[in-house]
Amino acid sequence: MAENEIEEMLDHLRRIKSGGNLDWFEILRIKELEMVLRIFRTFIKYHDVLLPDSLVELTKSAKLTGEILHRVLDRIPDECKTNLNMERLESHLLEFFQGNTSLSYNYELNDFDLSKYMDCLEKFLNDVLMMFLEKGGSCHHKKKLAIHLSIKKLKIVQKKMRFLKYIYATEINGYVDYEKLECLETRIQFMTNNVGQYCLAVLDYVAEGEVNEENDIFSKPPYLLSLIVFAELEMKKIFHGELKASKFTQSKTFKDKKLPKGFSHHLHNLLMYLRNKKLGNFPNNISAQNIDVAIEFLLVFLDADVSNHVINGNWLNEVLLKVGAIAGDVLYVIQNLLPRSINQDDTSKISLCSIQILEKTKDLKAQVETYYKSLKFTPSQFPTFGGLSFLDSLLRKLNEMLKSKSGLDFLMKPLLGNLEKELSYLTSILEKELSSIFRDVVHHEHKIPTDLQRRTINLAYEAEVAIDSILAQYNAFCIFFARFLQL
Repeated sequence: MAENEIEEMLDHLRRIKSGGNLDWFEILRIKELEMVLRIFRTFIKYHDVLLPDSLVELTKSAKLTGEILHRVLDRIPDECKTNLNMERLESHLLEFFQGNTSLSYNYELNDFDLSKYMDCLEKFLNDVLMMFLEKGGSCHHKKKLAIHLSIKKLKIVQKKMRFLKYIYATEINGYVDYEKLECLETRIQFMTNNVGQYCLAVLDYVAEGEVNEENDIFSKPPYLLSLIVFAELEMKKIFHGELKASKFTQSKTFKDKKLPKGFSHHLHNLLMYLRNKKLGNFPNNISAQNIDVAIEFLLVFLDADVSNHVINGNWLNEVLLKVGAIAGDVLYVIQNLLPRSINQDDTSKISLCSIQILEKTKDLKAQVETYYKSLKFTPSQFPTFGGLSFLDSLLRKLNEMLKSKSGLDFLMKPLLGNLEKELSYLTSILEKELSSIFRDVVHHEHKIPTDLQRRTINLAYEAEVAIDSILAQYNAFCIFFARFLQL
């Protein structure tokens, strides 16, 4: 019934536009209403695969659309609105979405048709692209550029989703181990949910004409692309493991390649979301604590090291792949295991998974630490003045870290203790040598002998080399300290 009402309203709006006697702003608002109604039509067609959150948002949008219809059509001559029943359309939309929301709260992943949902999202993205094309023709230059870039990214999202849907339906679903399939489905479902939420955000933007600061539609497409890459990496693991004979193993999508620009930033955002929005909803038991520690280390690593470009090139790609794999395990546990942890078997599985996540995190930490220690110093990272003050300041921070009761203790404290010893030893040598030099300077009053100048220069050089070496070896961890103390 609601779908018929939408078709009837679209016919009326088309007739109103073609009837003339409207200014450019009224025509623009009618076009925007047409775009919103077309998205409603697509949502209604695929209502059986929508999640409860989407239906709640659609109910809000239906109310808003009804209000906008009233405002716009109130300005249009009565003869243009013959047989137009806005109240009936609004009533049918609200009844439809609210009724389906109550039915959808029994949703389970196992009952969820991912292929059909991705079909649905492809249609939504078509509507969104049409919306942006319409909107881009009537806005200022800066917003027009943002819309153009969004269209470009969304076309890639749409193309990649189409490929993932085909591969999932024809090559993977029903052909691989259940647990591996569930891990992949968790990533795909998380990605598709974000695409669905994005389509709803665009719907709000077109209906209200404003961008929600918490869900900026122009900055979101690159994040959606990274979530697709996140799913592709899990698919790649399946093809190179259980489906080696498939022709798609050689697909360029699953070949080793450089991760997209900004992947580490979007991975950081994903981990922040999991820690702040998801993990906090579960009991504070050992498993949750293990996962929290793993997330915290990955966040510190991504925030400090990658932004400082200590690791780069192929090894950065390799490390980010490992971070992404651990993040995928965390997502799987938080999305699928923790919500159903009342079952004893599931509790044991959660415990095992959290231990495995922690072990993978420790292994990654060890690999990263080994890499840091292999770095060669580049003079000069040591301050040209106030050197001893700098060392004192760094030692104070190390002591603060050693006394902290952070969940990262097991990762950081062995390294902190070692670094503190090296710096303390260097400080004592500098103090002793400098005191000797100063005494000689005072003894010879205003005349400094050549050998004393040489000793001073040699000491300064040796100190610089020693400190540069230490800072180079532990460069990223020094950044960790500063970042972590702010947490």
